[in-house]
Amino acid sequence: MTQYDPEPLIPGVSPMRRGTFIVGLLALTAFAATLRLFRLAEPSFWVDELYLVLHIAREPGIDYWLRPLAYLPTTFGLWLQQVDIGALSPTAVHEWRALGITEWSLRLPSAIIGVLSVLVLGYMSQRLVDRRTALLFTALLAVATWHLWVSQTARFYAQQILIYNVCLILYYDGVTRRSPRTLVTCGVFFVLAFMTQMTSPMLLGVFAVESAIRRWRNRTGRPGLAGGLLIAAALFVCGGIVWWWYIISDFRATGQPAAVLIGGTVWLVGLPVAVCAAGTAVWLWRRDPRLAGFLVASAIVPVAALVVLGWLGAIVHTRYASPAMYGWLMLAAIGLSVAYNLLRPHVGNLLAATPALVVIAACLFSDLVYYTGGYGYRARWREAIAHIDQHRHPDQPIYADFIPHYQLRYYLGTNENIVLIPFDFTRDDLADDDQPYWLLLRNSSPVGNPRAGQHPPGVDLKAHFSHRNFQPYHSVHVYRSRAASPEPTRRADGSGD
Repeated sequence: MTQYDPEPLIPGVSPMRRGTFIVGLLALTAFAATLRLFRLAEPSFWVDELYLVLHIAREPGIDYWLRPLAYLPTTFGLWLQQVDIGALSPTAVHEWRALGITEWSLRLPSAIIGVLSVLVLGYMSQRLVDRRTALLFTALLAVATWHLWVSQTARFYAQQILIYNVCLILYYDGVTRRSPRTLVTCGVFFVLAFMTQMTSPMLLGVFAVESAIRRWRNRTGRPGLAGGLLIAAALFVCGGIVWWWYIISDFRATGQPAAVLIGGTVWLVGLPVAVCAAGTAVWLWRRDPRLAGFLVASAIVPVAALVVLGWLGAIVHTRYASPAMYGWLMLAAIGLSVAYNLLRPHVGNLLAATPALVVIAACLFSDLVYYTGGYGYRARWREAIAHIDQHRHPDQPIYADFIPHYQLRYYLGTNENIVLIPFDFTRDDLADDDQPYWLLLRNSSPVGNPRAGQHPPGVDLKAHFSHRNFQPYHSVHVYRSRAASPEPTRRADGSGD
């Protein structure tokens, strides 16, 4: 097997032994597993996690066949946990919980993939940087809150991060060593990445930047015709599929503007990591422009691609930029590793490692906020619905628009007296004045409700369930009409009077 350990960027630094690297890699992977399994089932379901069950339960449609790998790990994970997938009905959301669809069972496959990505990407990073830097990257990935979130979310983002960045590493290694076999493997992973998430062709932009810098540095003139045609063909095919899917799909949502995509990416990466990455990019460009350009493109191209797609009318969100995490974390790891190597001869190991320890500690503090006041960066549907269930009479209807309507059916385990209303509902969509009812809404304001103008007279805010963190922010508000009868008294066994 080929051994990879590129020379450190600081001459004269002794390389890390392979055995030390492997032990450190396994220890960090075990720590990452602890973080990703800790409180895995505690946050309420995000509605997109329930959509994943919908796609698995219904007859395979165009979305399923265009990205089948997005649903395969969850399907296989539920099967291993003895969930009867054949009994799932796409319309009977109220039955899913009783059939074994729980926060733990649905999120476990993604958590396992998240742990594997720490191990695999950490090990494969030896193809780009020396072992000490690769190990430092592994530590940053293990504690990265953004990666922790995608690993604890029953979606395909952790899987995309893994496959996308394996493809990225294989490309750089393949063109560096001029290895056709490595480049063919890179092509296989490109297809797998596209079959996981259709935004994965963002990779081609990174490849194009690296190719341009490499040819500029080697003074080889224009890019090769074969390479250019290959990239153009891949863009045409992948772009055509994405555009066709967008035209025929019934998917509707609200996208995010460019400022949110850019600022949100920096925020989710973490300000300490982003500052380190930016400083490293400037230094590395003078030292190794090709590697610097490649990693900067890895960090920026996905965000830029989403901004352009947003301008073209596509539905884009910051979470789609999560594969860019690798570029940010690797740049930060290089900078912290260089600082350690330069400082160690003068101040010793502990003080030289302090910058890295400060960044890791900042990430761990962000993880603490995620677990506690952040509630897993998901709206607190379970608590809000439990409040309604505790205080309402069974014959009182609950009104909700599309997303809370999904959550109500799942957490209450029933369809009875749960009424779907439009997002822009009016008084006519609710019950008569003399009929008591409840209203469940989601918001993005800590205490107020930007939709308050929609609420009819005689509706009181009974509870709101918010996050105790700055961003990402969600809140759930519970309203009850004043015409409602007095709240029932619960006995010790949970039954009403």
